[in-house]
Amino acid sequence: MDNSSQLLDCHNALVITQPGHPAAGVQATELQRPRTMLDLINNFPGKPWYDAAGPLAQWTLERLVNRDDAYRGYRWLDYRVPGRDITFTAPWNEDDRVFGALNREIIEEHFRGNPERLVGLHAISVENTCKWFAIDVDQHGADGPVLVEENIDAAFSWYGVLQVLGFHPLFFDANGEGGFHLLVCLSGVVPSQVVHGFVTELVQDFGVYGLKKAPDVYPGEPEVNPHRPHGSWLRLPGRHHTKLHWTKVWGRDRWLEDKEAVDAILSVTGDLPELVPGFEDYRMKP
Repeated sequence: MDNSSQLLDCHNALVITQPGHPAAGVQATELQRPRTMLDLINNFPGKPWYDAAGPLAQWTLERLVNRDDAYRGYRWLDYRVPGRDITFTAPWNEDDRVFGALNREIIEEHFRGNPERLVGLHAISVENTCKWFAIDVDQHGADGPVLVEENIDAAFSWYGVLQVLGFHPLFFDANGEGGFHLLVCLSGVVPSQVVHGFVTELVQDFGVYGLKKAPDVYPGEPEVNPHRPHGSWLRLPGRHHTKLHWTKVWGRDRWLEDKEAVDAILSVTGDLPELVPGFEDYRMKP
């Protein structure tokens, strides 16, 4: 049973027992039988992520945070307007965008699955370096279902290429509907110009898989500057910003969920910066 079905069953089981509900007093089915509060506490969707929020936050601070003065936040569901961006640069107040604004507590709240506290991280530091790079093989809109097969082919292909090059990419099922993220963590920083050039070149064969355009890559630009001070960003794994979906991780020839997915993420220690093509040439420049 998927998470959304499980949550709906819990909801139905509790609601039909409330006085005044049309179904109150009706014989409950096996799925509708009221569950104990302890059962709900121990089995709510996303609980393995909630339980591991501390270790995941520490892993994120070490592996993914390029800058902690700013990050991306998601607007509350009630404040989202169709056609407008659902995210914003956080903190809201520019004067609060200072060293340490992004802290462990904020990251832990993300992994606990609080839908009002989900965040994304910027791909480039203020010094124009990167701790990671990523590919976002996504789908949106009416053509989404048509792209799922193409997305799968492209994502698995780039996943394989990265492995051949010596990387250990995390391969995420990002939304449960054909959107995938490939994330490579590095054990040291690499100039953003080098990383951007490499990951951009990597996906230039997108047309081979039937994709109409190249996927988004991170970093999405060579560097940050006063005109674009924050640059591109990527949502952290965990709960989806809108759907009741938690990230799955490809491993052992299947999609890993819940605790297995969390453990797969925490096992990643980062690949050598020297694996990024062009890094050695950049380092040798006078």
